[in-house]
Amino acid sequence: MDTPGYDSREALLRQKKLLCLEQRRLKRLEALIDHTLKGEDRMDFDAFDRTEIENARRQYADEVRQRWGNTGAYAESERRTGAYSQEDWGDISAEEQELYQRFLDAMAEGPAGAGAQEAVQAWQEHITRRYYRCTDEILKCLGEMYTADPRFTANIDRRGEGLARFMSEAIRLYCEKRPQKEEDGREKH
Repeated sequence: MDTPGYDSREALLRQKKLLCLEQRRLKRLEALIDHTLKGEDRMDFDAFDRTEIENARRQYADEVRQRWGNTGAYAESERRTGAYSQEDWGDISAEEQELYQRFLDAMAEGPAGAGAQEAVQAWQEHITRRYYRCTDEILKCLGEMYTADPRFTANIDRRGEGLARFMSEAIRLYCEKRPQKEEDGREKH
């Protein structure tokens, strides 16, 4: 969001385009199922084509590369995720859904509660294990981005209204109470 020239309206328009493309693909799949249920014996493999969606996603990957491509975390994430199989991605998705649920379950006790703070720690460990070393500083920035960037907010809130704001606040509190560390892991004095 702090990057010069960042345009949140443009970001929302790109997200809308992706959603529209996915909606059209789903309509094609729905029509294919209807035809099959009617006993029609034609198979339209175009309904399964994700080329248009993947092309749009590549464009957005360019934005990420421009913003963070010169960081060690980006390089590490690219190296790790490039080796993941479909099964790996399924496992990662399941882990993330479980973690989102932990945050949702903790909402009743508030962002400072034990459940929320444990979920933040698990979230940080998940990012470190699956993508890149998620320092407290990076985690804090991620938490801020969950509410500052409408694309992140919309993506997270589809799991539960207000979840992005809750996660952001829980992360902020988590990072505030932890001792500040040097790059090598030693506590700052």
